[in-house]
Amino acid sequence: MDSLKKNLNDLSVALDNLKSNNVALTRPSKDAMLTDFKRNQDDYFRNAVYTAIRFLERDAGNLGNVPPENVKDAEQIKALVEKLALTSDVSELKLIVGHIAELVSKIKFPKKTRIAVPFDIKADVEADLTELNKCYEAGCYRSAVILCGRLLETALHRKYFEATGNDLLEKSPGIGLGNLIAKLRDNNVELDPGLSNQVHLINQVRVHSVHQKKDLFTPSKEQAHAIMLYTFNILERLFSK
Repeated sequence: MDSLKKNLNDLSVALDNLKSNNVALTRPSKDAMLTDFKRNQDDYFRNAVYTAIRFLERDAGNLGNVPPENVKDAEQIKALVEKLALTSDVSELKLIVGHIAELVSKIKFPKKTRIAVPFDIKADVEADLTELNKCYEAGCYRSAVILCGRLLETALHRKYFEATGNDLLEKSPGIGLGNLIAKLRDNNVELDPGLSNQVHLINQVRVHSVHQKKDLFTPSKEQAHAIMLYTFNILERLFSK
């Protein structure tokens, strides 16, 4: 998205340069009256426009993983970028650029999540969050959901240690998330009522990823996004007190 914004700005500046220097985007068939310097300068201004358009075409093709609520905006951006190559009218191009800029401003990717967690798990959590965002942006939704499970596992184990002084990773290293949640509740640790349902969804993906099943569960972009947001919320609430 940063690249798209930069190239959109570059195109806007390039179009302004054409206009302020009275240069047509299409090179005149007869420019014998122009000096070599003027001809080269005009070509420089034109090439800046064409280059920015090429880069925008590339960027628009990489908008496949926008948040679900911005899918229509991304589709409109792609359609408008295609129009850029179909006209040589500078004023029309400026209007298209303005419209694209409005649509781009609506797209909000999940912010790089920073969650306050205990120091002893901070490095693991931050590494998983970084990888999680990369997986989501790359369209690897199963991997993103699996990482959500890992984040919850890390946080819940730490919460259990905080509540009881016992490290289940040493005593019961293979304990599942469901049993871990049950143990936390047995020790009066308040957890979100919907956490068990969330863990069930995550486990469906994790189990399918390590065992061959006839009915493969593949989360959609919307499901992965919702699971990510819920996971972030749980982590924040676990260590906010």
